[in-house]
Amino acid sequence: MEKIERHKQELLAYLKETPRISLGDAQRLLGLSESTVRRLFSRMESSGQALRVHGGLQMIVPAAAEYSYPSMEAQRLAQKKRIARAGIQEIGDARTLFLDSGSTVYQFSLCMTEWLRRNRREPISVFTNSVKNLQALSGLADIQFIGGRYRENRQDCCGYLAEQALSGLNFDVCILGADGCSVENGLSCTDMETARIGRIVVSRSRRKVVLADSSKFRANALATYAQAEEVDRIITDMEIAESVLCKAREKGVRIRTT
Repeated sequence: MEKIERHKQELLAYLKETPRISLGDAQRLLGLSESTVRRLFSRMESSGQALRVHGGLQMIVPAAAEYSYPSMEAQRLAQKKRIARAGIQEIGDARTLFLDSGSTVYQFSLCMTEWLRRNRREPISVFTNSVKNLQALSGLADIQFIGGRYRENRQDCCGYLAEQALSGLNFDVCILGADGCSVENGLSCTDMETARIGRIVVSRSRRKVVLADSSKFRANALATYAQAEEVDRIITDMEIAESVLCKAREKGVRIRTT
């Protein structure tokens, strides 16, 4: 029994650094047979310590109810600002832009206000379901607010009305956030309503950009809205693990650090 507990702790320590471990990597890490590792994965899932996924094991993420925009806004603010500034370069000659809700995309909106003031250009239409983005860009761009059921914890709108509105629109560029990022398991959110909006926007956008600080690569949230290789660029900070960058290169996932 002591050996089993030691193996569990080794796996949990690994998952704190990299949110997913494959069956083969676990065998090499622990020096155990495939069947033994599979049994260990099952025990950890049964005890609520981790979640089994196809070909491996991943960490358990916080429940959606724990999300709070005010608390997220203050976390890793310097990194989010750098990521947002880098994201401005992705606008290019876009005429229609969708901005996701979320604290990093809000920082992008603040950077965009400065960019719009400096750059006299063709009018740009910005679509968003975020109250924060609406407030930041009001008066500087043609803002189309996507309404629906208001969520105070995310400072945005979601649900049937939002999904119906987005389903009939096409965007040159979308700027999205993520509660979890994984080369293997994709880009994820803490709730299914946010994921549905993300899926629709990805399918309706010509260019897709994700802004996510490096801590998001240590988490897999509840619902995946896109695979990492489906988007054109993921922008993150320099603290991302080199092992994640290696996996991304192998799979053709385009990650930019700033």
